[in-house]
Amino acid sequence: MNNVGRASAVAKAGTFFLLACSILLTACGYRRAELPPPTAEFNQPPDPLFADPYDHRLGPTDLVGVAVYRAPEFTGDYRVDSAGNISLPLVGAVPVQGMTIEEASVILRERIGQTYYVNPDVSVVLKESTSQRLVVDGSVRSPGVYPVPGRVTLMEAVARAGGTTGAANLRRVVIFRQIEGQRHVAVFDLRQIQEAQTEDPLVYASDIIIVDGSQTRQVLRDVISTLPIVALFRPFIY
Repeated sequence: MNNVGRASAVAKAGTFFLLACSILLTACGYRRAELPPPTAEFNQPPDPLFADPYDHRLGPTDLVGVAVYRAPEFTGDYRVDSAGNISLPLVGAVPVQGMTIEEASVILRERIGQTYYVNPDVSVVLKESTSQRLVVDGSVRSPGVYPVPGRVTLMEAVARAGGTTGAANLRRVVIFRQIEGQRHVAVFDLRQIQEAQTEDPLVYASDIIIVDGSQTRQVLRDVISTLPIVALFRPFIY
């Protein structure tokens, strides 16, 4: 490539870089009034990887709660070990790795029924999973990453983060969500939810929840800066 060609390539690269920076800064300097409300599409379960927790496949370190009717010796919380088993008293190791909650209930019913009870009533719930997590940030007392143990609503997620701070703007709680490979965003009014004027929506693993407040602008900038430039043209632009 000659000097003219190199100069042209550098100029094009520089132009693209400046354009990208301009788009990013524009997105970061958002106007509060332009955040979209939730749509019907947004309220649908996100990508299959993060679908309904009841479809979750059990794996090591997951915590399940087992309840056996009239059999307190089996009832309790059990952690899936590194081999994919849970160990029940009197029964021993039961392989559950890769199973759904319903499938785990079936195999436990079979194992307990082989020796101790005829047709035992067994139920299993997912209490904690390292692979099902969401982020709660912004004006909450304990921002961080939290497990999604079954069905979780927005109010429950905020409560797990210690609740909101005194500087929180409850009228603006932003949720980022991955749907069909694209990042979407919607704003919720937590005050209306608390007053039962609006339904408390479900939240899902991989959601990023940001409660508005004095420190939220920097948090939103950090979230947006992790997204590809092309993602800034998707429906969550504000």
